[in-house]
Amino acid sequence: MAGSRNFLVVFNETDISTFDNRLNERKHKWINEEIVDICFASPNIGFILLTETRVFVFSARNQEHECLTAIQKMEDYKFSTCTSNQQSLLLAYKRPGTPIDEWHIDSWKRVTRYRSPDTCTNDEYINCLRYGSDLSKLGMTIYGSHRIRFELRDSKMNCLQRIPVCETGCCGFISMPGAKWLLSDGHFLYVITEDGSVEIIERQSVDAAYNDTGNVTVFADTFIVLRSRKALYFYANNV
Repeated sequence: MAGSRNFLVVFNETDISTFDNRLNERKHKWINEEIVDICFASPNIGFILLTETRVFVFSARNQEHECLTAIQKMEDYKFSTCTSNQQSLLLAYKRPGTPIDEWHIDSWKRVTRYRSPDTCTNDEYINCLRYGSDLSKLGMTIYGSHRIRFELRDSKMNCLQRIPVCETGCCGFISMPGAKWLLSDGHFLYVITEDGSVEIIERQSVDAAYNDTGNVTVFADTFIVLRSRKALYFYANNV
């Protein structure tokens, strides 16, 4: 699940649901492999749909998708999560010491490949990548030693902040106004402020919680959207 100012895109096993600002829904048939993550790339490109082996661009307005054949994955590795700052696309892999590839979205040429220890240690996994709301900083959740931590990085992958969060194996998150970050493990919300403090909020209606990297997003700069297995929950963007 991912959002932009104009559209919300949600993957539902066999189709992609898109919602406009009035919450009108359209469905786009999906017959490829399962989508593991979605991110908004830019107004011109639209959304990125990531499977374990391929990368697609998706136009929510035109209901069209296309495989980016120029992007080839690393050896026999599997993709896991993606994010974009409207200039570069970051693609992480599902393996210990998670490598991250950076691709330029105008040419779809690879700029660089980050490896351990610049990404994480060899016995850790990066669960989720998301750029901040001003697109200058990168957030990531890292799983290691049976705990999740949040890290804030600069454009060169230098660590600016490291914050222990929870003990689950997966945690999606989004950037909020005021240099805040909102994390969700399906059962709890974690609000991280600029000074590194963490506020924990228990969700009242988890309704078979959706515990993956795409379980929370911002839509139309107005709503925070939380996903469960049975429903989408819309909240005013004022956490």
